[in-house]
Amino acid sequence: MMWKVTNNQNNVFLNSFKLKIIIKIFKIILELSGQRINSCSKKDFWKNTFSFRILKKEHKELIDYIMNVQLNKVRFSEVIVDLLTNNNRNTIKRIIRIYIIQNKKIESQDYAIVQQNVPDEIKRIFVDFYYNKFFVDQNIWSRLNLSEYNRTAFHENFKNENNLSVCPYCDIDTVVTNSNNNIEHFFPKSKYPLICMNPYNLISSCIACNKAHEGKGDTAPTHPISTPYSEEIQNYIEFDMDFTDRKISLINKGSDRHRNYLKLLKLNNRYQTQSVFNSLDKKAKTLFDLCSKSGTIDMDVLESYLRLKAKDENLIVALNHLIKKYPQYRQH
Repeated sequence: MMWKVTNNQNNVFLNSFKLKIIIKIFKIILELSGQRINSCSKKDFWKNTFSFRILKKEHKELIDYIMNVQLNKVRFSEVIVDLLTNNNRNTIKRIIRIYIIQNKKIESQDYAIVQQNVPDEIKRIFVDFYYNKFFVDQNIWSRLNLSEYNRTAFHENFKNENNLSVCPYCDIDTVVTNSNNNIEHFFPKSKYPLICMNPYNLISSCIACNKAHEGKGDTAPTHPISTPYSEEIQNYIEFDMDFTDRKISLINKGSDRHRNYLKLLKLNNRYQTQSVFNSLDKKAKTLFDLCSKSGTIDMDVLESYLRLKAKDENLIVALNHLIKKYPQYRQH
């Protein structure tokens, strides 16, 4: 539960996207914001900008392709025209500043990120086009000279890099199959669109952690807060077990940032369910049977099992904490 993770493999892809697409598009938009709006009425208007003309041939072809991508019969370039029509140059500069600040903060693990109002066109550019559309567009990744990339590749990269088969948020569910994975935005993309493509705001989580009724859903984090990118949060949590009521509870032994994390993911509520207790109880009894020899528990085998199954089997973190509360363990 609450494993510390990295995302370096996905950063290779998403950083290339940032440098070659997001930054270049911002430069074109900023340049156009200083011109008369009728300059955007011309066909392929972006080609008249200095920011476009200085690009290499293959980079120009990439930008041309992006500008002509359609989503719900609306071209990407048309959204840029709407952005420039409805907002002045100062607003465009403010948006770029927010983008720089928010991305620098999350990359430095500074989670005091203030939610900012941005134009609807920015949400359409970042969420609808960049994240929803371009993330799975193989033409774009090939033009970036990168291998095939999509959400499945994101999950595989994340799991392989971290040697994970369980959800790093909760450790309750496994994420072996990609159908049980979501790319979870720690800062929700609906409220923080400018960091929706930052790899350190994206976590390969189980479906439950991404749902509002069970996990965090679209809830914005409360500062201060910890994340699986900043530390192994399980080190600051104590597990307790009530055999009479058949409930598991989590006790924060850390600071406010750990308390806010547990609250955001609703982890105490989720661990207190009968199904979690029953599953862990069954694992414990199976483990005692596995490690018993002539009525004596081989502690070396037990500890080796828990160590080897960490990150591979769900609820092992809780089991590692709670196994000592079982009478079978105390007897030995």
